[in-house]
Amino acid sequence: AHWWDTKTWEEFEQRLKHRDRAEAALRKHFFIGLRARFEGRKVRYMVRSAERSVEHCDRNSGLPEGELWPPESRQAARELEEEAAKARATEPFPGAVDATLPNYAERPELDNPGIAIVRLLQLMTHLRTVHLYCIYCGCKYDSADDMDRNCPGITEEEHDE
Repeated sequence: AHWWDTKTWEEFEQRLKHRDRAEAALRKHFFIGLRARFEGRKVRYMVRSAERSVEHCDRNSGLPEGELWPPESRQAARELEEEAAKARATEPFPGAVDATLPNYAERPELDNPGIAIVRLLQLMTHLRTVHLYCIYCGCKYDSADDMDRNCPGITEEEHDE
């Protein structure tokens, strides 16, 4: 039996309304999930971009390496890569050493939206307060007053208006 198999017109209309409500709820649920996945990827991208911006601004300002830099740019990662390069000369088969190195592109901690957003806020705060740089405007301001006057705000939405 199908949902449309009814004895009366009223019963058909009732089932149709019920089906439409159920379909709308499923569609809404699907799009919420789709939007959440998109937002997660977007936040991950923003974190990676902001990390590179922090490294660039810090280097240009003569600041030492920090925890806000991308993991692959930090001294420990470079030392690990140097050790791996030496070990590759004696590895038992090609790729054996590389299999033991961390894959910095994966960044599983950024799959957690809470952790990723906290990281992004730390990065944006550093860029705005230390370097007077806005990642959405893509420019460095001359002073805090200059930033207050010319930058629409701290969120992407404020920049879209």
